[in-house]
Amino acid sequence: MKEMPKDMPLGIRQLFTSITHLKEGEKVLVITDDNKREIGEMVYKYAKELFETTMLVMTPRPGHGAEPTDAVRTAMADCDVAFGATTMSLFHSKARLDGCKKGDYAG
Repeated sequence: MKEMPKDMPLGIRQLFTSITHLKEGEKVLVITDDNKREIGEMVYKYAKELFETTMLVMTPRPGHGAEPTDAVRTAMADCDVAFGATTMSLFHSKARLDGCKKGDYAG
């Protein structure tokens, strides 16, 4: 893996290393919404320097576990790791569960 930027915040460094154990060549998806966009952009800023990275912004979901947009669902099916910086958690959504069944990791 490329060397991590010196200014990378510790929390983001841990997301990429000790939490998800990302490897060079893996595809990262950053999912965010209008309310948490600043956080999503921070994760994206550093992820794109090290990995093949896509960021999608959607409108906030109505509640925890609500399904993401079709575009986000499709992108989740095609990534190795999905980071969700969203107002409402996607953790219990079918899109996240389906991604994990095929071996993805959602952080």
